Amino acid sequence: MAFRVSNMQDGKKLPALLLIFLMISSVLMVNGDQEIELQEVISTEIYSSSGNNTTNGSNSSVNSTLTITSPQNYSDVHGSHGVIIYYSVQNYTGTLYWNSTTVLTNGSILTNSGTSIAYSNTSNAGQNQGNFLYFYFSGFGNNTVCIEIPFGEHDCVSFNNYYVPTSIEILSPINNQIIYSIYGKNSGSINISLSNYSSGSININLTNHDNSYSNSWNGYKNTRFGNFTGTITPIYDGMNNGNYTLCITLNTGHSDCVNYTRINFEPSISITSLQNGDTLNVNSNSNISVDYTLSNYSGSIVWELISSTTNSSAISWYDSAYLQTSSSSQRNLTTTIPGYSISFNDNFQLCASLNYVNYSSCVNITILLPPSKVRITSLTNNSVITMPLFQNNYVDFLDLTAIVENYTYNYVYWNISSSNLNNSFQSWSDYVYSSNNSNLYSSHYRRVGFGNVTVCASIVSFSNNSINPNNVFSDCKNINVIPRQVEASIISYQNLSNSSNFNSINLEYFANNYSNGEITVNGNRATYLSKKFNNNTSNNTDYTISYYHFNYGNNVICLELFSEDNSLTTECVNYLIPHPVVRINVISPVSQTTILGNEIQILYSTENYSGYISWSIDGNQVRNSYSSNSVSSITLNSNSFGSINICGSINLSVQNNSSQNSIDSCFNVNLIPKTLEGYLISPNSTYTNSNSLNIAYWASNYTYGEITVNGNNYYNLINSSSWWNNNNSAASNNSVSIYLSYGNSLVCLELYGQNNSYLVDCVNLFRNIPNHVAQIDSPLNNSSFVGQIISVSYTLQNSSNHYFTINGNAISNSTTNISNLQFNVPFGNNYFCLISFDYANQQYSDCISVENIDPNLDSDGDGISDLSDNCPNTPISDTADSTGCGQSQIDSDGDGVMNSMDNCPNTMPQQSVNAQGCSASQRDSDGDGINDSTDLCPNTLPNAIIDSNGCSTSQIDSDNDGVNDDVDICPNTFVGSQVDSNGCAPSQKDSDSDGIADSFDQCPNTPFNTVVDSTGCDISSSGSSNETSDSDSEGLPGFQVSLLIVSTIFAAIIISKRD
Repeated sequence: MAFRVSNMQDGKKLPALLLIFLMISSVLMVNGDQEIELQEVISTEIYSSSGNNTTNGSNSSVNSTLTITSPQNYSDVHGSHGVIIYYSVQNYTGTLYWNSTTVLTNGSILTNSGTSIAYSNTSNAGQNQGNFLYFYFSGFGNNTVCIEIPFGEHDCVSFNNYYVPTSIEILSPINNQIIYSIYGKNSGSINISLSNYSSGSININLTNHDNSYSNSWNGYKNTRFGNFTGTITPIYDGMNNGNYTLCITLNTGHSDCVNYTRINFEPSISITSLQNGDTLNVNSNSNISVDYTLSNYSGSIVWELISSTTNSSAISWYDSAYLQTSSSSQRNLTTTIPGYSISFNDNFQLCASLNYVNYSSCVNITILLPPSKVRITSLTNNSVITMPLFQNNYVDFLDLTAIVENYTYNYVYWNISSSNLNNSFQSWSDYVYSSNNSNLYSSHYRRVGFGNVTVCASIVSFSNNSINPNNVFSDCKNINVIPRQVEASIISYQNLSNSSNFNSINLEYFANNYSNGEITVNGNRATYLSKKFNNNTSNNTDYTISYYHFNYGNNVICLELFSEDNSLTTECVNYLIPHPVVRINVISPVSQTTILGNEIQILYSTENYSGYISWSIDGNQVRNSYSSNSVSSITLNSNSFGSINICGSINLSVQNNSSQNSIDSCFNVNLIPKTLEGYLISPNSTYTNSNSLNIAYWASNYTYGEITVNGNNYYNLINSSSWWNNNNSAASNNSVSIYLSYGNSLVCLELYGQNNSYLVDCVNLFRNIPNHVAQIDSPLNNSSFVGQIISVSYTLQNSSNHYFTINGNAISNSTTNISNLQFNVPFGNNYFCLISFDYANQQYSDCISVENIDPNLDSDGDGISDLSDNCPNTPISDTADSTGCGQSQIDSDGDGVMNSMDNCPNTMPQQSVNAQGCSASQRDSDGDGINDSTDLCPNTLPNAIIDSNGCSTSQIDSDNDGVNDDVDICPNTFVGSQVDSNGCAPSQKDSDSDGIADSFDQCPNTPFNTVVDSTGCDISSSGSSNETSDSDSEGLPGFQVSLLIVSTIFAAIIISKRD
């Protein structure tokens, strides 16, 4: 026999070899007449899964190690295709080898191996490197995978892969169930039981076998290697009667189907407040109120008034009904929308129909409306109009007003027929409306022209309205409109100036009966004349105006008037003014004067000229000034410095018959720019607690300046003479008070001077920010409340603004610090936050999560509200007790098996049970009459005779020789003896039947019936044999056997201690 020895440590190898040699020696001593040769003791590797072995890898300078980290040894793996094996390597870079052994569930053994499956590349010796390889299953069973560094370290892992089946079962509706419902509601929900499904999508198909209705939709549930029991979707069956088949199919092909029948209670509706033949006398804005009864229906009610004349719907409307037994519907019969109102007398059928259901209730009624009339009230027939209205520059407008009675169509149609309008015929419609059943008025201002005019107003006539003789559908008026005669004349004009100046006069004129007019001078309007219509000529008066802006030379003055029919009447006179000599005299500055700065103050006068003077600097026009023959002044600003040329010019080319075209006066000055100066004087400290701070500064010779805070203009420094320092002496200090916001602020003095000079001086200031506190004091985070009201107590300190949010939505924005508030929030989990801003506008928040519990919510529909329900997910098929628990949720004896599955309901505490809830003291697994708790032989064959311990003779080995009593022909074998398959030791066998047991028989093959001695040898030859026997027969009989037994026991003890 051969032994294989692994890489054992030195402390274990020597005792093991010693024991092996002791056992071999015992065998040699027993078989003294044979030579036993020890054929092989091989130091080959037996793979170990310790993960701590070391050897020399390709990096020979250090030890290499390999350890499998996942999956765990002896674990269960549920992968359907394979598993990823992770391992770590130290101090090795190169190719790894792997091999595997799989024991399939059918008993077959598969092996596999590979190379170059994974690589571990490390840049530095001693660096850990994570690796993995894909191991694909060849079937379900036990697997052992080993990974090895060539000629070095290895590690192994064993794991079990088994299949978990996928299943689907429809729990509700129950197969062949009858579901009673009403129109407008679904038949309930779909409840399923689902196991080991990872695809997620669930396909649902529904078919009504009594009509063509079918529907398909999807649900979603992922329960890989687990179970799900509950609702997935409602039943979308179209709410129709019929026999249905509901099927659910998984993407894996698994499916389940049930049949059910839906029976809807018969719906009904009945109109109760109106009877056939009723007549309704209504005014123009009457409402109709209809009472009705309804049963077994939830949805829309369609109301319709159908005209017997048009055989079509005159009015329709909808009501929503939800299982009412009685109610009423109201409708305005004469809305302002055509097609949605009753506009004439008629017989109608009023019907109420249930939407999508063939049920209705109808009554025949008559609706009578009052007579309709229209009257023009603003005109009298055959009247003469001498004073038409003035509007939009025309004087042939009239106010046209009509009254309409009992009219619901709401449109009045007007037309005007006139011989002298541009459009000889005008027509328009007018929308009229009244909300209080009063008469309707149509009123307009319209042009009618002059001469004979016909004005008509009419309303729509319906055939059924003609039965009322009091109806008046149109009204017309004939009138005569007379235009007016314009009166216009210039009476006189008089010079208002002295003899040397003729540019102003008083004009006296007369004007009457005109719509508009004007007085013009040289074709330009001098004044506008508003309309004047005076029928009493004895009261006419003259009018006088003054005018001052005549040109030199000839001037034409005209009175122009327009009549009512837009004809023009003109009256004109001529007025002549001679041309004078014009001059410009510059008084100061004198030419070649030197000026500090860029401002030039000019003092000047004109002769014989009143008007505008154009001033230019170096040929560029800069300003205009107005002069009127007196001393005047103007200030010019130059954009350049040094020697500049200044000119004043008068343009006389616009004056008729003038002997001069233009007048110019020029001079030169020398400009020197001023020096820009300025700086901040205070504050000295950069930190402050105050919101107001006084900024002192000094500034001189600037054209513009400002104080800025954080780059924004805060205060403007206006350019004035006080800021100019003409002699460069010290200017006085100035100050301004500024408001500082919290935090950092940059305050700057910015100055702009002449010749594009710029100066800035800044200081950094910091206003201290008060400590800000914003916290929710109560409720605490993760608190629960019954109801939708939560009371919030919070603390705010130094907050500029704050508000609250629930689930990210702002619900309150308050500038007060009320520390206790109540909020109405939705049921469920809510995220509540206090948002606050400190005085520097930095945002802070404090948030809590709260749960608001609906006191009436019964999630599992077991009749017990969630607040009192100790078992929140009671199945629909289970009946719950007062605590909300069904038998599938109660474990009365506390053995871990629910009552609905417990076959042994009264198991004693602390006892282990099987899946049926039975402990060993409650079950007899092998049916031998002895409970498992006291049965020493749990798998006794049926009908076997047993003892008080539950054991049959086929399960007992009384002499502990390894052979059960039912086949042991040597029942009292000495302890430790080696036996054969019949349970007999050599000391109990006599193979040659010579009366000497084999263990003492030195002549084992003695012929039958031979007389032998105590050694089992033929007595006739025992004398010479004893004298000549060799050393192999020496010693005590049976000593070799005893030595073998003692050696075996000693070896077993040593090995068990080593393990």
